[in-house]
Amino acid sequence: MNDKTLAWLLQEDNPSLRHAVLTNLLPKTCTDDEVVQTKKLIMHTGIVPKILGLQNADGSWGTENTFYTNKYQGTVWTLLILAELYADPQDERVQKACSFILQHCFCPETGGFSTGERRQSK
Repeated sequence: MNDKTLAWLLQEDNPSLRHAVLTNLLPKTCTDDEVVQTKKLIMHTGIVPKILGLQNADGSWGTENTFYTNKYQGTVWTLLILAELYADPQDERVQKACSFILQHCFCPETGGFSTGERRQSK
């Protein structure tokens, strides 16, 4: 890869891409100072804060009943995208979204997940 292309991929305006390049294309580890700083930027610069800015107060995206079926816009899909963008799993907003999913589709009796309403034991 030439220096011009690498410089373009490492621009700070897209910290998710920068993180991927640093850790997947260059010999940088997750403890490297440049990687650590880039990881912090992900939550404040670029697309991740824009996505989180669209989050509903209950931790979801879209409507409650379409958390899975609203492909690429519902809560499940948005969490997948945030993971791909290296969003911080310790962030309160990410954890709130995970809690929403567990409350709305996890069945503790079977340990499974469903796109329908959570089933309660009788």
